[in-house]
Amino acid sequence: MRFFLSMALCELCAVFRSKKTLLFLCALPVCLALAAAAAPENLLQPAVPVGICVPEGSERGGELLELLRENAGVIEFIPADEDTLRRSVASGQWECGYILRDDFDERCAARRYSRLFTLVISDGSSVHGLVSEAVSSAMLVLAAPDIGSDYLESAGAVPPDGGWTLDDWERLEIVPASGSGSVPAGTGDVLASSLLRSAAAVMLTVIAAAFGDALAIRRRSPQWRALAALRGETALMLPVLAVRFALLFAIAELSLLALGEGSRPGLLAALCLALAGLCDLLTNLPGGWSAAALPFLPAAMLILCPVLFDVAAIMPSLAPVSDILAATHYLRGELSPLLMQAAVFFFAAAALRRLNKI
Repeated sequence: MRFFLSMALCELCAVFRSKKTLLFLCALPVCLALAAAAAPENLLQPAVPVGICVPEGSERGGELLELLRENAGVIEFIPADEDTLRRSVASGQWECGYILRDDFDERCAARRYSRLFTLVISDGSSVHGLVSEAVSSAMLVLAAPDIGSDYLESAGAVPPDGGWTLDDWERLEIVPASGSGSVPAGTGDVLASSLLRSAAAVMLTVIAAAFGDALAIRRRSPQWRALAALRGETALMLPVLAVRFALLFAIAELSLLALGEGSRPGLLAALCLALAGLCDLLTNLPGGWSAAALPFLPAAMLILCPVLFDVAAIMPSLAPVSDILAATHYLRGELSPLLMQAAVFFFAAAALRRLNKI
């Protein structure tokens, strides 16, 4: 334990002595803070994206969707299957989502209007309450004729040949989620913050890859080889990786604070652990590759990770490639895949080190 603490302290001192490394680490939270402060309101889009999952062949569900699209004000309701809806909400691309029951039509016909929807929201959701008002209002319009006819029949009224109908002036109106034609205050900030949070996850991956390349170069040095021959490669790597994990976690926390967001410490720690595992795995490569590869990594991750869109939903063949990236699972809010990925990376790195000794 004494050796571990001594190595960790030496590693931490080396990081703070390097001006380039410090500047590199501090650049991310500082740039995010400046971007968050400079981002104008309503940056991303004029509508609030909301997912809705309508059972296949549901007539009443289709009617409800049409009502929402016609009268929902600034909200854009996007039809999607349940998996796509949950991924898009978890990644922050959509404000929230509504999943209709499979027996939606049957329950409407039986006048059983309780628990018709499952509401899916993310941690950053800010206007789902207002969206729920619009959905409830549309549902009331859909159910009003049935409720009215039931009341008239219970009162003994005889329905006409064509059934009960309402004149246009007697119909209910759907109340939009916003009384004005603009996005509610703060919504643009939330959407912009979601994009900046995605950028932070991408840049943390870049930093972890740069750490891995630097450690790969150090592992080939005579000083490292001499010390590894005395204490063992694993004993040297553990404190170094522990310091890198702590640095990644600290940078991530500072970045979220710069965006004015609360963090999910468990999910954030799992992301940093997976990135530390990636760093460990990359130390087994020949050093010096980062200068050529890292400039292209952010652009590739913007496509493969659910930042601007979910490529796995559009091109399922790219889903395995997207799932390799820890940022993908972080943006979807998936804890278990991150922990499994960290375990795989550390195990693969240990196996490669053992193979290199043979």
